[in-house]
Amino acid sequence: MSNNPKLGYVPVGILDLDSGLAGTELNGVPVVGGVRGAGYWAKRVKTAAVAMPELEGTQLAQMSARLPFPQVLLLPEYQGIQTSWISTRDLNGVLGLEVKKNLLLRRNRMLKRATDIAGAGALLIFSLPLLLFACIAIMIVSPGNPFYRHEVAGYRMRPFRMFKLRTMYPDAKDRLQKYLDDNPERRSEWLQYLKLRNDPRILPVVGTFLRRSSIDELPQIINVLRGEMSLVGPRPLALYELEVVDPDYVNLRCSVLPGITGMWQVEKRSEGGLEAREEMDTYYIRNWSLWLDIYILCRTFPTVLSGRGAY
Repeated sequence: MSNNPKLGYVPVGILDLDSGLAGTELNGVPVVGGVRGAGYWAKRVKTAAVAMPELEGTQLAQMSARLPFPQVLLLPEYQGIQTSWISTRDLNGVLGLEVKKNLLLRRNRMLKRATDIAGAGALLIFSLPLLLFACIAIMIVSPGNPFYRHEVAGYRMRPFRMFKLRTMYPDAKDRLQKYLDDNPERRSEWLQYLKLRNDPRILPVVGTFLRRSSIDELPQIINVLRGEMSLVGPRPLALYELEVVDPDYVNLRCSVLPGITGMWQVEKRSEGGLEAREEMDTYYIRNWSLWLDIYILCRTFPTVLSGRGAY
């Protein structure tokens, strides 16, 4: 709460089960006494947050009833359960927590697939002149095939070849290894983002422009029409990313089709690390709706034009 004031709560003091810790601090918040002194503080603050994982359910209920604050926020500890975006349900006096996964519903998948086919078909027709111009520019800077097929993990972790316009040198892998060996201080950046701000593999001018404008992603329309990708969804994971990303997140993410654009791309793009990407991808899968896809698609265009976070 102290580190995230946008949550709307400002800690002013801590009450312990006894007053043994009075006078000390936790994360800069003073321990002002025991819970027996709650009456004094209830006249000065509105909300008390009960964060006592050692208390069982009955004890927690008794504690919340005994505290004289107008509002009591219970913070039970649910190990292993992501607590973001869950709904509470009253089951005849028993508190239930509902975790949604909207994109796992069959009817939602069918609706999403229909919109993907219609949208990708129209987008392919309009983007053909742009793709032709980009291919010519790539071959001028770096002779060779202007297209690049990158093996990634898709639906149910089945590998497939994702199409892209080539924005790197043909020996990109060797260039990356040499760069990290010569610049060990950049290795932490690579491990955190799996990208580099000044990437030695990228073609000068042309490669940078194609990546900043996301034009290099346009060939993935073919993957959408083939049923390997969706217009909107979590970005596909490279095979090497499977070794460094949380396995539970991988399982959830690979339970749906990967997308050309997604919530992480329009909100953070390359500025957000793996933690931000996991959070936003999980939100998208659990709370999917056709309107959410439309919102992300509409946000994609200004994000691409601004070039924010792209490199």
